[in-house]
Amino acid sequence: MLKRVKVVAVRENGKVDFLIVGTQKGGTTALSAFLRQHAQIFIPLVKEAHFFDMTRRYLADAQGPCPYMTYHGLFETSKPGQLWGEATPIYMFLPFVADRIFRYNPTVKLIFLLRNPVERAFSAYKMERIREWDRWPFTLAVALEAFRLRLASGDLDDMRHPIRVNTYLSRGFYSMQVERFLRRFPRENCLFIKSEELLSEHDSVIPKILCFLGVDPEVKIPAERISPDIKAPNAGISLSSGSKLNPLLARVLALVYRRERARLKRLTEIDFCNWN
Repeated sequence: MLKRVKVVAVRENGKVDFLIVGTQKGGTTALSAFLRQHAQIFIPLVKEAHFFDMTRRYLADAQGPCPYMTYHGLFETSKPGQLWGEATPIYMFLPFVADRIFRYNPTVKLIFLLRNPVERAFSAYKMERIREWDRWPFTLAVALEAFRLRLASGDLDDMRHPIRVNTYLSRGFYSMQVERFLRRFPRENCLFIKSEELLSEHDSVIPKILCFLGVDPEVKIPAERISPDIKAPNAGISLSSGSKLNPLLARVLALVYRRERARLKRLTEIDFCNWN
């Protein structure tokens, strides 16, 4: 049974209290919308701050005369006592981000949304096709991903850099991403949620997250704003053109991630057997 906590949240160090660090296309927009409805929580309307992943922005603010002044400016309209949080999905993926977050606030709480990596990959591909940032067929995009990334050069702060755009399969290897954070942050500061359960078990998952953050878990937050892009396991996914993820390719990709599911289970103590 969930324990009721005091209605007044406590901010301890004047810094951001929690981060939704990923995964991309895992429901971070939906979760931000849910938590924003809680009176004890403040999340900027600009959901993705892209602070710790953008090197020039991070260095200019972290090393400036008033460290983190620009970053904290995102929260200037918060009310006294509200917890500060933000969601930038690429934080989980880029290898240097965990260190930057730790240097900023070693007591920050971290929320990881983990989605079936095959479904996630195709969903990310759809997004890039809609934005016209990738014109290749999905089969070729995943087959040549490693080759494309090896050839990648230029400025990683560029939002269209291949490491930000074309990492359809790479982002699905969650265990190495989670390990980077667990090497720096205590396990009790990390909460792992299956994206599919955010959809199917909203009324139990949201109170769990609220308890983790230390705010009133009995506040009722409706599920109307759930992102329609999160599907139940094995649901069909369609591109705007009407084509679907090839079932044979989906099975092949599921095999690619088979050992990954076991590693992730050891790290998170969550069963991912329905990610087939």
